[in-house]
Amino acid sequence: MALWKVSINSSAKINSVRLRKGMSVQIANNGMNPVITSRYRDQMAQLYMNDFGIDLKKRTL
Repeated sequence: MALWKVSINSSAKINSVRLRKGMSVQIANNGMNPVITSRYRDQMAQLYMNDFGIDLKKRTL
């Protein structure tokens, strides 16, 4: 099982959602890169909501 670190590379404000450089979460999976795998997008969005209070479901991942 691989542990992936998903990070924001540059600060931005998109659809009233503020993303800051360096925000990151860790996600474990057995397969491919979770950023390009659609089944992990909801899980990553939930991790960002839990850690930073950011609702990524407002914007398209």
